[in-house]
Amino acid sequence: MEENKVFFMVKWQIQPGQEEVVRQALTQLVAHSRLEPGCLYYQPHVSTAQSDLVYIYEVYASAAAALAHRETEHFQRIVLGTIVPLLLSREVVDVTPIAEVVNSRF
Repeated sequence: MEENKVFFMVKWQIQPGQEEVVRQALTQLVAHSRLEPGCLYYQPHVSTAQSDLVYIYEVYASAAAALAHRETEHFQRIVLGTIVPLLLSREVVDVTPIAEVVNSRF
């Protein structure tokens, strides 16, 4: 694992009745985010126990790449403009893998 890579775990709790709108917007966000040169991995998940919870695992080549992601037009429009107003809560945690990442492009 290279020292400059950054990893995030994101947790969103969606307002009741807004799950499908958020999922559709998230699908658009994923398509754009995965094309960013510094984005190494971007994978959303929905809780099997609680359908209003979304988790996103993100990996960027550097802190600068993560910042660039948040400054993109698609992040501003989709996340801040569409998704965030439909959330009850939003948490972004900077994490580090405990063990070496295997069978992965990052």
